[in-house]
Amino acid sequence: MISKFIALLDRWIAASSGADRRIEELEALHRKGLYAIRHSPEVDIAPADYCEAAGLPRGTYWPVVVAAVLDEVSNSQQSHTVETLRALVQANFLKQQGMERTLAFMAKANPVAKTLIFDRRLDAA
Repeated sequence: MISKFIALLDRWIAASSGADRRIEELEALHRKGLYAIRHSPEVDIAPADYCEAAGLPRGTYWPVVVAAVLDEVSNSQQSHTVETLRALVQANFLKQQGMERTLAFMAKANPVAKTLIFDRRLDAA
């Protein structure tokens, strides 16, 4: 999962326009990440540069990074980030306070994330 995500992000970074984005691939990675959270004994941590690029704190789980990028590029009314953070809390990988701190960090680091997560998508998740 990680190598596919890195390759996908690298393609997006190299692309000059949004037309090259493959949201379907990202959605599939998101589903795999949710499955891993629910069925695996551990979840991988994303490298710091990918966390920072997604507007997340260092040490963030890979599925959260995938979800944050998906929220940025999709038109979904659902917050994939909130859904993923809630799954991490339910699976005991993260405490509720950790979820709240991550969301607050995102809102501070990225004004777009604040709009996507808090203003129109938090209730839909």
